Amino acid sequence: MTVDEQVEMTTTEIAEFLTGRQVAVLALPRPNGTYCIPVTYRFDPADHRFHFRMVFAEGSTKRRFFDERPRAQLVVYEEAPPRYRSVIAEGRPRRITNEEIDLEHVEAFGEMMRPLFELWREDRRDLGIELYEVEAESLTGRRIELPEA
Repeated sequence: MTVDEQVEMTTTEIAEFLTGRQVAVLALPRPNGTYCIPVTYRFDPADHRFHFRMVFAEGSTKRRFFDERPRAQLVVYEEAPPRYRSVIAEGRPRRITNEEIDLEHVEAFGEMMRPLFELWREDRRDLGIELYEVEAESLTGRRIELPEA
């Protein structure tokens, strides 16, 4: 198979791929360029919903992107030669308020790994942690399997 012969992943393949991973790139569009953030997530294949947490320092640049609730993309990919796979989910991030948190949310966020890139100069007490979800309005997946040389 050549790069020109990408194969669209099935709904089942996409669900298995997303539930088997926990790191994505969240891309938030802006008129002056896209803002991309690595996030850890948990995917619920039953309702195509991603759960993730965001940490905001005081005066955070990314806070503005979330306040505007743009249509965002979550990109999950795997490069494991000779196989390459990627899934793009589109939807709007929605903050989960404290009043909305239920057992399902607690389980979803409890199953997520803590990202290695959670490093800040600020003291943790000065950081705002918020929970978000994205209901995927669309999910597309591609895979390429190259012949081994």
